[in-house]
Formats: sequence, C-alpha cells, structure tokens
Amino acid sequence: PMLIEALASLRAREIISTVAHVGDRTRSYMTMAPLLYEQLVSAGERPGEATRAKAIRMLEAGGFGPWSAAIGVLGTSARLKTARREIRAAVGGFAKTMFLNDRLITKSKALGGALSFIPFIRDQLMMLRAVEPVYGWTRGDTTDVSIMALYWASGDFDNLSRLDPDQSNCGVLYCLPIVPATGEDVRNLVEETRRVFGKFQFEPAITVNLMDDKAMEGVISLAFDRGDAERAELARACVQEMEARYMEMGYPPYRVGINSMHQVVSEKDPFWRTARALKKALDPNGVIAPGRYNLI
Repeated sequence: PMLIEALASLRAREIISTVAHVGDRTRSYMTMAPLLYEQLVSAGERPGEATRAKAIRMLEAGGFGPWSAAIGVLGTSARLKTARREIRAAVGGFAKTMFLNDRLITKSKALGGALSFIPFIRDQLMMLRAVEPVYGWTRGDTTDVSIMALYWASGDFDNLSRLDPDQSNCGVLYCLPIVPATGEDVRNLVEETRRVFGKFQFEPAITVNLMDDKAMEGVISLAFDRGDAERAELARACVQEMEARYMEMGYPPYRVGINSMHQVVSEKDPFWRTARALKKALDPNGVIAPGRYNLI
C-alpha cells in the first residue's frame, strides 16, 4: 500500500508522467529468470533444473523483493535531478531505488565485459542484461524476449526461444481489472486474487500499472499446461470466478476474451441496449465482430 500511495502522489505532482509498472515477485521472476537462464547456458552451464534454480537464486541475491516497480522518467537534466530527489524521498523509507540511463548501461556493460573473469562481476553483468529489456520498456522499446516469460511460467522450458506459444502446450489466461489508485484497493485486489487462485491451486502473477493518479490497470495472469486437460479446465474456471469477483468488488475489466463477454455485457444495462441498436443500424447483417462487446 505505501508504494502505491507514494507512486500516485508522484504522478499527481507530475514528478512522473509515464505508466508505472508494479509487479509482484512471481511477475519479476518469470520475466527475468529465463533471460538469466539463457545467459548461464551460453556461459557453459548445463541446461536443466539446476541451472534454472541458479537463475532464481541470482534474482534473490539481486535484492528483488515482494514487489518491484519500473518507471520511465522523462525531461531535462534539471527535471531528472529533481525527479531522482523526489522519488528517493517518497519511497526511500521502504524501498531501494536504482536509476538507469543509456550511458550508465553502456559503461557498465563495457566494464563488466572487461572484468568478466571475476565471478561476481560476471554475475552482475548477467543481471544487468536481464534488467535491460525492462529498462527498454520504460523507454517505449519493443522486444520479443517477454514471450519467454509465458514458457517459463507454464513450465515449458524446451521452447524458450520460440516466438509462437500457440505451437506448444504453453497456456496463459488473463484477468484485467481496473482498480482505483489507492493502497487499500490494491491490497484488496491482491488478497482476493491470491485467495481465488489458491482455491484452484494456481499461483497468480500480478502486475498493477499506474495509468494516472486515479486509476491502475491490473494484469493478472494464470499459467498452465494446455496438455493437461484437467488443469486447463480448472484454469478456465478460475478465471471465470476471478472475473466475477472483480465485478462484485467494483473492479470492472478493461478488456475480456470472447468467453467472458457475459461478465461485462448485460441486457439490463441501457448502454449495451443502445450499443445493440447502433450495431443493428450500422451492421444489419451482423458481420462485424459478432459476439464481441455487444448483445448480438
């Protein structure tokens, strides 16, 4: 809660103006562990469970706590200096801060490469390379490496470098609620998410993205093995129950899949009745996105 309140305050004061991505430990590990794993294998470690466990230990040693936040800070040199001071003041009592920029990353990689014969330095260089894509996201860079997280989370370690998860048994479903940007609401969201997922014996990966000083966008993912029919059915049931609970809590989704339209589209809502009338007028043959965000 303290982190959410601090970030919302920073956004309200325009110290930060971009989306703040706040992820739990599960999200952080599934994002960066496969990158560390690939680097370890490239460095000569044997592929397999032992090396995957080593990647996790490196993240633990790197100080990634229960929650981590990635934020892009933009502006002039003077504005960035002020932002660093304000961010440290806002979160310094309960969180560690690390500020990265292009020059620092380039110099650190060069120095790390020159001293990579030292085990500690080599590990830190690997950690930097794992963090670098996350830094890139805060700049708006695109990358394919995030796909690796889907394979890692579902236990499909043989396909980490493949770009099409649909060609494997890697399964993932999402819940995407909108939540007020308050510590209490986010805590309620997290507690209820873990309760419902636990009921179905799944572990959620939770991210809440601060869109502005009023609202946060939840990205809650559920990973499973599609080759296991029983687990796949449980995964679908879990998401349906989770989405229903979010609606009851007043956290409606900003996007749902075709199997979850009933969670948001209702005959009782005048908005959807109006949308149906408009669609009938504009698309009398019903050829445009049937069943998507409409009563027809």
